[in-house]
Amino acid sequence: MNLVLMSEPDIDKKWAYPTLKNIIKKEDKVCVLALTFYDDIKNQKQWDNQYKKGIGIEYRLITEMFKRYGIQESQIEWIYYFSDTVEQMMEKIQSSTLLCIPGGAPDLCMKRIKEKKLKKVLKQYSKTIVGISAGAMMMLDRYHISPDSDYPEYKE
Repeated sequence: MNLVLMSEPDIDKKWAYPTLKNIIKKEDKVCVLALTFYDDIKNQKQWDNQYKKGIGIEYRLITEMFKRYGIQESQIEWIYYFSDTVEQMMEKIQSSTLLCIPGGAPDLCMKRIKEKKLKKVLKQYSKTIVGISAGAMMMLDRYHISPDSDYPEYKE
């Protein structure tokens, strides 16, 4: 398994590309585990504002960073928290060659992974994982969240 752990979504930056081009391939089929959103997203419409093609801020950011590697939008699938079944989520993960876990709320993402019973399929994932910020933290057995505007107090 290849693990790419980034504090920011910088995989497409000039300094990162020379190393990552040996890991991220133009033929990769990407699955974005879009479960790291904060509690202020409560329904599909709010989720779409972050992750839906054409309007989502995160959608544009994530698809753009993979373009540097020759990966087309058609090669990127998203886990739709509010509309995918657990079986659809599992299939998207298992059929991918690269799993992207974006930044956001690692604690809420873990809660959603457990709720959707995805922990086993994620533990068995043996291909490339790109973790960004919260997604990188989640690859560790233990992580800490320092106080900031999203988390008013220290969390373990």
